[in-house]
Amino acid sequence: MKPHSGALLLLVTAVVVVTWAVATPVTWTIFDEQAYLTQAQRFAEGDAFPLAHRLGDVALPGPRMFVDDGGREIPEFALGWPLLLAPLAGIGPVFAFGLALLLHLLGTAAFARVLRRLGMAELWALLYLLHPTAILLSRSAMADVPTMAATAIGLYAWLEPRRARRGAVLAGLIWGASLHLRLSQGPLLVALFLAALWTDRDRGDKRALALLAGLAPGVLTAVLASVWLHGALLPPTTASLSPVWLVGNVPAYALWLLILYPGLLLVPHSQMDISMKKYGNFP
Repeated sequence: MKPHSGALLLLVTAVVVVTWAVATPVTWTIFDEQAYLTQAQRFAEGDAFPLAHRLGDVALPGPRMFVDDGGREIPEFALGWPLLLAPLAGIGPVFAFGLALLLHLLGTAAFARVLRRLGMAELWALLYLLHPTAILLSRSAMADVPTMAATAIGLYAWLEPRRARRGAVLAGLIWGASLHLRLSQGPLLVALFLAALWTDRDRGDKRALALLAGLAPGVLTAVLASVWLHGALLPPTTASLSPVWLVGNVPAYALWLLILYPGLLLVPHSQMDISMKKYGNFP
């Protein structure tokens, strides 16, 4: 780690905390945030899945990201984050945003430790701390922030150098539990497991099995929760998702990310050989 890089990371973190405290939202800023805060409030009030509003025989539109299932308003997203928000959302949205800030700082610290274990400068953690999802896109009451933190903490556990298999089990437990925060973690978990299998083949190790054992409880309970809540493996959605959207969205997102983070896709490769030599294909 370069001299003063840790101090600079702490300084920028302090600026983020002060900015967050001064400009903390007092209400939701986009409809997706509204959905998470609405479900958290319902948990806090003890009426998790209220009856859908109707006008005679006509069902009235409910909040965004909720579906009318059997006459009740059911969220189409995982329930873990609203459950964590519930005790604070019952007091006020400001406190809910405060929990998101604490988790973002925890994730930043975990990612900085990951970089240290990889032999890389902790200053790269600024890319995590200042990620648009947490800083610019008004998604601080959504599940993005806690899911990022769970991913970083799981990666830190995976990089445990002395008790590798125990670290793999712990990483699996954390990553599996993250499905209860955000269902879209599923493809990432599959990719992590396949990467672990590939690395085991190179090293003659069996960490992938340990990872799978750790993943199992979170994955199974997430599936059971979805089946209990929706009667299906995946929840219904009010959005008409389509691969056609990728044609326009991927270039736009790539452009804006490169504007926000010049060289984002190129600069990390200057450090890649360090982690490859130490940890192989999958850190």
